[in-house]
Amino acid sequence: MTQSAQKILPFVRRYFKIILIVLGAFILFLFMRPSGMKIGILDGQKLRDEAKAYQTIAAEQKKYEDVWRVKLMAEKAVLDKEEQDLRKSKKPSQDKLVALQKKMEKLQARYQEEAQRIMQATQVASKEVDEAAVNIIREIGDKKGYDIILLRGTLVYTGKHYDMTEDVIKILNKKEIKVVYPDPTQFHLP
Repeated sequence: MTQSAQKILPFVRRYFKIILIVLGAFILFLFMRPSGMKIGILDGQKLRDEAKAYQTIAAEQKKYEDVWRVKLMAEKAVLDKEEQDLRKSKKPSQDKLVALQKKMEKLQARYQEEAQRIMQATQVASKEVDEAAVNIIREIGDKKGYDIILLRGTLVYTGKHYDMTEDVIKILNKKEIKVVYPDPTQFHLP
């Protein structure tokens, strides 16, 4: 017996039952697998990057955040100037400092409220688009007779003929999905 066989033999003896079970399960799987099983692959990242609805969500969120940030920073600059002026005075009034502190706290609270509103608006819009995408994926899956659809991110390699991402993007881009964010021009600071 060769030296390599002598090394492998104890391993095989020790795990013989497990090896037989795994081999048996594999053979059983081969025979029980439906012939002609159709698999579809979806690239979720590409879908989010290229579908117009997802791009619209990102653009609307950025537009809202930009307007909101400008207004917020302008109000903060006014409060900072007011604080500087108070601190420069020989005897800053304690009442004025307390009032200024309250204004700053209100501004901070408003900042947090608006951040929450933006996040909620993005979640609502994303959920609506996600639901539309899932419905499209189901429709394509039914139409093309897919038995299973997998996300590309979990796979090492698949052939292009399995990929259904472009089909989903084309149909999703044709759908009219309204993305609603609060009107940033209506943003009022305390």
